[in-house]
Amino acid sequence: MDPISVAALSTVLSGILGGATGEAGARAVTSLGRLLKRVVTRGELDPPPEIERMIETPLPTDAPVLADYLAAASRQDPEIAGQVGLWIGEAQTAIATGPIVNSVSGTVIGSVTQTGVVNANGPGAR
Repeated sequence: MDPISVAALSTVLSGILGGATGEAGARAVTSLGRLLKRVVTRGELDPPPEIERMIETPLPTDAPVLADYLAAASRQDPEIAGQVGLWIGEAQTAIATGPIVNSVSGTVIGSVTQTGVVNANGPGAR
């Protein structure tokens, strides 16, 4: 596996911790906490100060410190490197898709069903 770049990891962490990624981003933050716990539990590296707070409520300003920590852990342990790589993929997907915004305008009588993109001009449209 290629080494994990601190700069790339910092960019992804900043994007996720910035909070503009909706529910997918919130899930990525939760899984980041689980990943950090696994790295800390292994005890192979001294964790950064305030790691407990970073696990529970990471801030955008924590991105560079967390990037350094996770990249160092990845260099020492191929299993951690794989887990970090998987997390990066999850986080990049959350960043790329962005938040989901639901909007209903007008008067609605009955139920509203949430769906993906609807093509009103597609086959079968009236």
